[in-house]
Amino acid sequence: MPQKGDAAGAAASSSHDPHENHAPTLSLTQLRRVLDTIRGKSYEEALMILEFLPYRAAEPILATLISAASNAKNNQGMSKARLYVAECFADQAGKLKRFRPRAKGRGFAIEKPISHLTIKVKERDQAEGVVAAADREASAVAAATAIQAEGGEE
Repeated sequence: MPQKGDAAGAAASSSHDPHENHAPTLSLTQLRRVLDTIRGKSYEEALMILEFLPYRAAEPILATLISAASNAKNNQGMSKARLYVAECFADQAGKLKRFRPRAKGRGFAIEKPISHLTIKVKERDQAEGVVAAADREASAVAAATAIQAEGGEE
């Protein structure tokens, strides 16, 4: 495992690091419902969606998305206009345990879930569709060549 002073550690940290928010005291189902709506969307579109969603989970996700985009712009030199939400997920971080007094001197446990919220943004190429079409054409040409070779042997 690379340490802070190692060259391997420096190379690993130069790649785009995702932004994590460790604070939301929300359940995973609440967070994942909102994350599923913004996954794969452009940065601007995700901002608009999050601003108008009526769910309580939209607020920490919006703050994390803005922070991830700012990190990408300042640390990696990416353009915010070409960013999209490449990956976003929520994991369980534990539970805050509290007790309420109940009848006959008993205590009632209250468990408040805490989540890890991770959002990764990447820069979308403008010619991405052109490259994908060229790859499809190249694979179609290779498949046609293979079929002709098989037909010629008979």
